[in-house]
Amino acid sequence: MGSRTGYEHRYSFSTDDELIPFYNTTPFEYLDKPLLKQQFKGFAFEIRTRFLLKTILDDDVIIDTEKFVSGVPITVADCRDWLESDITYRLSEYWMLKDEISSLAHEAFDFAERNAVDNPKYASLDINPIVVGIDVVTVQLEGETVNDARGRVISPGCMIRLDMCPMVGLLRPFRPPWLNEVDIWKGLIMFVLHLPVVRVRVENADRLGLMDECPICLRGPTIGARLSPLPCKHFFHNHCVVQWLLLEKSKKSCPVCRYEIVV
Repeated sequence: MGSRTGYEHRYSFSTDDELIPFYNTTPFEYLDKPLLKQQFKGFAFEIRTRFLLKTILDDDVIIDTEKFVSGVPITVADCRDWLESDITYRLSEYWMLKDEISSLAHEAFDFAERNAVDNPKYASLDINPIVVGIDVVTVQLEGETVNDARGRVISPGCMIRLDMCPMVGLLRPFRPPWLNEVDIWKGLIMFVLHLPVVRVRVENADRLGLMDECPICLRGPTIGARLSPLPCKHFFHNHCVVQWLLLEKSKKSCPVCRYEIVV
């Protein structure tokens, strides 16, 4: 399935029986909306992503991979929407459209529910592990060199570090450790989640002029880059400025002009 010029996304759902012992012997907890610890019972969606380059002459080439887990408790009223909320931030970094993310999440939940009923191995489990395979494919365009296509590949190197990604991530032990810092969760994380994002597309390459280079990593923007301004109007790679703010959360300031971020 395609979404943006020069990019494709594919996904599938499956089970892996080898995951059953791990997810059903590890003491998991989740935090519900009032941030109260509760025992976890539900689905564990293991998101396995491959980042690929599809050239005109060759088959897909794997550039990188990543894996993260979203826990969906079936003991809360809005459990069907939980997975979508949990993965939206990361999958938007994959440049997936909102409708694509929503479809993926709901199809994954439907698959998990059917599997829990139809598969005898899973029917009595407290935690049903489900594998969600995602391919994020950068497609070489006609007239584009392989090097240029490789330069705009979507991969973890141009995203927020997974251990700092401000997704819900409420399934312990997989959630980022800083989510235990409630003041950060309420303030700085919400600020980060609502940062404006401009994605540089093939068809609007003039957006490259928003900044000559990122003041944090000192690299210039490329097609596919996500750019974000702070209130002082200084632009950065989105993943660079998010990581700066989270790593330097005691300072909460622009790395260029030291404009104070009030959260």
